Amino acid sequence: MIYYGDYNGNARVGHGYWIGYYNGNNHLDEGEWVNDKPNGYHSIKEWYNLLVESATYRVLSGNVVDGLWDGEMQWGFDNTTGTSVSWG
Repeated sequence: MIYYGDYNGNARVGHGYWIGYYNGNNHLDEGEWVNDKPNGYHSIKEWYNLLVESATYRVLSGNVVDGLWDGEMQWGFDNTTGTSVSWG
């Protein structure tokens, strides 16, 4: 995983992106960081294989406290053609 955003010393802080690839899946997490942990609103997109015109994403969003989901969250699927389905 690669973090792109601000640091305070070695700790991730402020608005940032966490990007990675694992077991055939791509992962993009955008949100706020405090004391090196996700804190605040986060939106995560995951997709399998290459990012192509017809890619379908799994989208998760909601509040995070010290790296753990807190309260209600939204999840669903979205694709690059504008079609989306969500629950939550």
